[in-house]
Parts: sequence; C-alpha cells; structure tokens
Amino acid sequence: MTLRTELRLSSLCSLALVCSLTACGDDSSEDTGATATPTTAGDTEADPTGAATDDPTEDPTEDPTEDPTEDPQGESELRVIHLSPDAPGVDVFLDPAGSPAITNLEFPDGTPFVTVPQGSYDVRVSATGRSADEAVIAVDGFEVPADGKFSVAAYGELDNIALMVIPEDDAGIPDGQLRAYVGHAADGVGTVDVWAIGLADDPIEVVPNFAYGTFEALEIPAQTAFAVGLDADSDGEPDFVFDIPGVLPAGITVSLFAVLDGDGPFLIAYLPDGSAAGPIRPN
Repeated sequence: MTLRTELRLSSLCSLALVCSLTACGDDSSEDTGATATPTTAGDTEADPTGAATDDPTEDPTEDPTEDPTEDPQGESELRVIHLSPDAPGVDVFLDPAGSPAITNLEFPDGTPFVTVPQGSYDVRVSATGRSADEAVIAVDGFEVPADGKFSVAAYGELDNIALMVIPEDDAGIPDGQLRAYVGHAADGVGTVDVWAIGLADDPIEVVPNFAYGTFEALEIPAQTAFAVGLDADSDGEPDFVFDIPGVLPAGITVSLFAVLDGDGPFLIAYLPDGSAAGPIRPN
C-alpha cells in the first residue's frame, strides 16, 4: 500500500491573506507635497513657552489600524487515519469546493501530522478520485482550535463509517512513561474489557466495558514489553492477546487502535513521526 499526502491549503492561506489585507484598510491618500500651514489659535494646545504640543489624550504608540480585540490566527496539528477495512483509498477535503488536502489514504495507513489554520471546516471524505459531492463522510462545521493536536480516524465498515477525533494532549506525562490513546475501532466486536499483561505480577484490567467507537487515555511505562488482552465476553479471561514490543520512547503520545478486518482482530499504533507500529495480530 502506498500513501501520498498532498497539503493543498493554499486557498485557505490565500483567504487568510485577503482577510489580513482587508483588516489593514485601504490607504488611498496621496502625498501632494503640501507645505506647512501657519498655526492659528485653537488648532493646537500650547504650553507656557508657546510651543505647540500634541493632543495629550492621543497615544503616540497606538496604531490606528490595529484592532486590540483581534487575536492573531492560531493553528493546530492534525493527522488522518484510515481504519475502515472494506473502504477503498480515500481523499479528504477540508473545503468541499477546493482540492483534496489528503489523497489516496489507504487502509490501515495514517498521515503525518500537518499544520492546519484555526477555523471551521466542512470536511468531506470521498473514495480516491471522487468529488466532495460523493463523500461517504460529511462533517460540517468541524472546529479546529488554536494550539491543538488531533488524530482523526475514519473507522467501521463502509455502510456505517464514522469519525473518531482524539485530542492528543502531551502535557504532564510522568517521567519514564508515555501516553497511549486507545481507540476501539473493531466493528462487530462489541464492548470489551482491556487487560495489561506483564506490567505487574498479575494481569491488570485497565479499561473495563470498553465500548466500540470510544477511546481512553492510558499512561504506561516506556521501553517496556508487555501484552494487551481483550476480553470480549467479560469472563475475566482475555480472548485475544497482543504482544507489544518495548521500543516506544518516554514522553510521547501514541494512538493505539483495536481493529477488525477479514483476517481477524489486530492492534496498530500511530506514532508522532507519522509511522505506524503494526498491525499486531494476536498470539
């Protein structure tokens, strides 16, 4: 499978530039070479020495074209992950009237993080080469805040495909640990209990009643090999066990998903640099 990511946000950047120029105003005055006009009483305020002074209420450092209530536009980091096993490669539009921002994203690939200006977007996900009007996912008013970091996963069978948005907050991760955002994207598996095996003497139930289409944040030791168990029938015994290699560094966030395809369940982790670890099949 190949992945080709095209960042075509030029139309959005152009719009931002036009708005910036409009905010600055249209200065149509010309320098006519006019000479100084003699000052008459009442034109300026004089000090006791007779010298003309500026208006004491005017701040000489204030820019009259600057709106003090207007904050500069922020931006967020965003990546898209394809976890719909029976869906073809997809194109992702951030503007239905424009070109796709991401093209030919195939299952189960993910893009690197890309920078997206703060704002509201009408997102469309279409089969590769199809128009935004033929989207299988349409989300209007998708808000991208300033200074955020998000993984957006399209998951589920094509007939009921949906989006899972995970805010990857990396603040306050304890020393020697990483933060895993664990998403349940295994369509057809239902609610499961998630167990960690090998991090303690006995298995630890870390996420009970983990529902399909949801995610949980877990902090786990870095550089530590262990196993993840999924208990699909709540009998206290994992039905599927996945060995996790101890190669992930401390201080990072990872999006880890449980997925089901034609070969059965698997886990796959998406790392900050855009690479993926997996698919990891059960023992």
